[in-house]
Amino acid sequence: MTTSVEDTQRRAGSDDPIGGAPRPRRGWSPGRVAIVVVALGVLLAIFIATRREPTPQQVAATPPPSGTEAEELPIDPLTGLPKGYREYHDEGTGFTLAHPETWVPIARPDESRRLLLSAGGDSSLSVRYNLNDEPFDVDTDLEAMLTTTQRIVEGGGAKVVKRQGFNMRGMDGISYLSRFTNEETGRSHVNAHYFLLQGRKMFILLFQAAPLPPVEPEEEFERMLPHINAVLDSFTIDVEEPPPPPAG
Repeated sequence: MTTSVEDTQRRAGSDDPIGGAPRPRRGWSPGRVAIVVVALGVLLAIFIATRREPTPQQVAATPPPSGTEAEELPIDPLTGLPKGYREYHDEGTGFTLAHPETWVPIARPDESRRLLLSAGGDSSLSVRYNLNDEPFDVDTDLEAMLTTTQRIVEGGGAKVVKRQGFNMRGMDGISYLSRFTNEETGRSHVNAHYFLLQGRKMFILLFQAAPLPPVEPEEEFERMLPHINAVLDSFTIDVEEPPPPPAG
């Protein structure tokens, strides 16, 4: 059964206690979203095994917790990027994004986690990757995709407060805004996950607002929001070349 994202949003609920939820730029067209569950099951196992790490979501600015609009970042006319940004390209998976120069790598890439940047304190951006055997089918199994991606987001005990479908430059996806509280330390953080699909590729971007005390996670999310917008606006994936026709 094909379900529209509008129906999904009604079921997920529109209340947003965080107040600064990133919003997608364009809505999903009905019948365009579904996915092969096997690849997502692999990603779920990865996230359960590493749920203490930072874990990802597409944005355009919506009002952050203060009720003010997220600031527009000034653009460097020489690079076309926000001032103080640098571009990162992953040859192995074909994605490119721009990020603040102050967000520095804190782990080496591996087969799944392609990028992990510190954004100050314990806040971070991570990019995970999965390659499916066949192109992801976005016309047949939306319900399975929603169930599995939400299990990934909630795998470490986070509480989803907003879920939304989006399309970004031809890439379909789902974004989640969630809260997590560490029972041992009592510290909380805000997560924004973005599941992005193109062909056989799936990328999961996680922006984690996890400040050091006494800063509250909502304040940290507000600080990060213009940069979340800018990173997602810059995110692109190399288009896969179609296989050559059979000889003969």
